[in-house]
Amino acid sequence: MDKTTEAKPQAVERLEMENRVGEHNGRFYTALGDGLIVEIEPGACRVIDETDLSLETDLQLPQVEPVLIGNPDPFRLFDFVSVAPKDKLLLMVYVILAFVPRIFKPLLYVTGPQGAGKSVLCSMLKMLIDPTRVVLSSVPDQPSDLDLLLLRYYVTVLDNLSGLNNEVCDRLCAFVTSGFIEEVQLSSDTDTILLRANSMVILNGIVAQQNRPGLSERTWRIAVEPIIKEKLTTEKRLWSAFKAVTPEILGGCFIALSRAMEIHPKIEGTLSGSLLMSDAAEWGCAIAEALRPGSSADFLDTITNDINQ
Repeated sequence: MDKTTEAKPQAVERLEMENRVGEHNGRFYTALGDGLIVEIEPGACRVIDETDLSLETDLQLPQVEPVLIGNPDPFRLFDFVSVAPKDKLLLMVYVILAFVPRIFKPLLYVTGPQGAGKSVLCSMLKMLIDPTRVVLSSVPDQPSDLDLLLLRYYVTVLDNLSGLNNEVCDRLCAFVTSGFIEEVQLSSDTDTILLRANSMVILNGIVAQQNRPGLSERTWRIAVEPIIKEKLTTEKRLWSAFKAVTPEILGGCFIALSRAMEIHPKIEGTLSGSLLMSDAAEWGCAIAEALRPGSSADFLDTITNDINQ
């Protein structure tokens, strides 16, 4: 594993970034900010100093530089959140899938009882994948404002929801499986423009989703369990400890993705066509195998059960 920070200006000259992530010549890239990007290829990843490449918006914050030395453990995320054991692999796959460019990613639906720390988990996922000045968002009153929200961030967290109306559900479904948002031009009542949005959506607090089969087919679910009393701590201490190990978690994610890139060609095209988001499922299987050899079947069972709920 190449773990050095080096300058490779020619490697990024023609790199087209879609918000945080991009792809060029079979390599994946993640913008950390401050002129640093992570380059990931099959079996290797490294941090590159590219001073001409900056984050796309002022709302984005620089990401920490990942630890790519030794064996950083991405599962240390679960030192801070209590996720159902059956969902830990799925959540870890989802986090790493975030760094795969140019595929449609499922919605993530975080469930759990009140006070279980759902918003804390969502905030940690947001800051791990796409740190920005605004961490948690609400569903805007106007549907067009939701479109702009989805365009603004790579990861959008819609927090503390009591429900989603039909129009919002339809917009999320269309967004997740097309990646485009249609907007009417200001100078015309009829002409529209298509805006490309390669981003992810996390939902927290939906009461009833089973009546929306279209949304269910595009959603992975994570159950958060009540916090054990002995693990209760202050919010300040929790976030301080989380920030201290974020470089290790992030580094473990990138190393796992580099291994998944070696595995993916063996899986590509082998899954059943009945899965709506088959690209995400195939990459999910490769990532699961990279994390825990032999676990791709468990991963598939989990997302299949989610769809059938």
